[in-house]
Amino acid sequence: MELIEWLAKATGYDAGYIHDLAKNSESAYNVFYIRKKGGKREIAEPREPLMKVMRALNDLIFRKLKVSKYATAYNKGDGILKNASRHKRAEIVYSFDLKSFFPSIAFRHVSELLSKKYGEKNVDLIWRLVSYKKGLPIGAPTSPFICNAVCYKMDLQIAKRLRRAVYTRYADDLTVSYAKRKHDKRDVPAVINRIVRDHEFRLNDAKTRAAWAGRAKCVTGLTITAGRSITADRKIDLGGRVTVGHKYKDALKKQIYNLLVLKKGHRQKIAGRLNFVRQIEPDYARRLAAKYERFDEVGFFE
Repeated sequence: MELIEWLAKATGYDAGYIHDLAKNSESAYNVFYIRKKGGKREIAEPREPLMKVMRALNDLIFRKLKVSKYATAYNKGDGILKNASRHKRAEIVYSFDLKSFFPSIAFRHVSELLSKKYGEKNVDLIWRLVSYKKGLPIGAPTSPFICNAVCYKMDLQIAKRLRRAVYTRYADDLTVSYAKRKHDKRDVPAVINRIVRDHEFRLNDAKTRAAWAGRAKCVTGLTITAGRSITADRKIDLGGRVTVGHKYKDALKKQIYNLLVLKKGHRQKIAGRLNFVRQIEPDYARRLAAKYERFDEVGFFE
């Protein structure tokens, strides 16, 4: 079965409609901006027809792509706590950030990933369905899976080059740590920068950090203290168990109510906060879903 036929069957849309959607995909997004340190981030959230096609592509292709064991985001069981825990015994931790991660993924990356199996014609259709402004949109369900697959070879290369280190990548956050300071290679930043550039990414130099023994070390928003417990901003540590602070929970509850009942607020931003809670306190996230799912007309809790 041809790709377009499979998408038509999976979505219930006519093949011609899917082709038209691909041709005009950039107009099929709700675009808004959220504040971030030093500026704002553009969020492009696909509207339902395109969203449905993207979910079908995830099921058919993107969820099945090879992902390295060093990737700690976007797959079942992954999360910031799992990512930070791998570095819990480190004496030295290096942190790096990939600049404009999703938007920097280009057609050539996806073509290299898929053309051998699906052919250039299908890859062109796929790219037009999943891309936005010549990159991947922040807010689309396909973007995270594509990025993880594109980074597969880069992850393996970094891990091989820094053999004594523990390496993880949580989305665009790269972390390298050493359990013993004597194993530290002081050229780690240069190695990471070189490999990242070889794979056509760039580092955000302002976010490159290094922390040594005796100091708190921040890994994907969680802090590994000198005593090797894990805490974070907006969270507290009770008996070694990481929890989410009451103020953060109350604010999230209000935001979900506003979104689903009053139809106010940015879905993508609130979904990110809910995902944060899911990773730290999944039971609380499930209770929120049980309380508000009767108001959920847009699949917010899916």
